Amino acid sequence: MDPCTLIRRNMYCSYKIEVLVYEMLSTYSTLISKDSPLHAYLKVLLYTIALDSKKHAEFLELVGKAFNLFEEVECSQLVGEPWKVLQSTLEHLRRGVFMDLKTFVENQLWIEKAVGEETYQLLLLPLIKENAKMCGIEGKSLELVNTILERIIQDELFHENTLKRIKTAF
Repeated sequence: MDPCTLIRRNMYCSYKIEVLVYEMLSTYSTLISKDSPLHAYLKVLLYTIALDSKKHAEFLELVGKAFNLFEEVECSQLVGEPWKVLQSTLEHLRRGVFMDLKTFVENQLWIEKAVGEETYQLLLLPLIKENAKMCGIEGKSLELVNTILERIIQDELFHENTLKRIKTAF
């Protein structure tokens, strides 16, 4: 597979993952009771990460469409296990199956690490930096794409650290 196709497919699936993460976290946060200050705290933290994920999805969609960096693909095949875990968890939550917070946070930590570190830092950003010209991205456009991806990487690290704090709170 040529580098531009790899970039386009990964950008598309990264966008789709961020949409799923937003839906999953916002759904889960609505299921958390407000019985205690701790629950209110957790609800706010999880929804904050959800909103970041929504923002990431919108950034990726905007960049992908503006610079022809989207190619629709079956993301479950490209992404593998993180995709399957995300979809399964979201389906359970939509059916009203409540997952205990510790299990939910552990799943989300694993997903954030896989998506944030492996996809953005180790794959997508280096691929774009190495192959941007071949894919028709140069100058200010390349700077913009890199800046947005680097910002998403920073947010993903924040998400991971926030989830670790939640995990240790229990």
